[in-house]
Amino acid sequence: RALCELLHSKGIRSLGDVIYLAPWELRDWLMVSEDEATSLLSRAWDAFAVTASSAWDSMERAACNAVPIPLTSLNEAAGGGFSGVFVEVAGAAGGGETQ
Repeated sequence: RALCELLHSKGIRSLGDVIYLAPWELRDWLMVSEDEATSLLSRAWDAFAVTASSAWDSMERAACNAVPIPLTSLNEAAGGGFSGVFVEVAGAAGGGETQ
């Protein structure tokens, strides 16, 4: 409880706030070694990080919730309909991302 109160008094309200701290700040606040503070920050980053997945993985997970598209060719290209998954396509200029 004391740790929560200490972090709250420093403006830390969530794990998202913790990951932006410098190791020396956490070291001074918690009275631990810089290695311990760095280890804690590393664990916070691991817990907070979003697991990367491909667009294909997202489409496969959402396929069961797809809403059919009336245009048959677009429905087939979209894997059976719209699923609510957003896929961002990026590449070099002239690479055909808008096609």
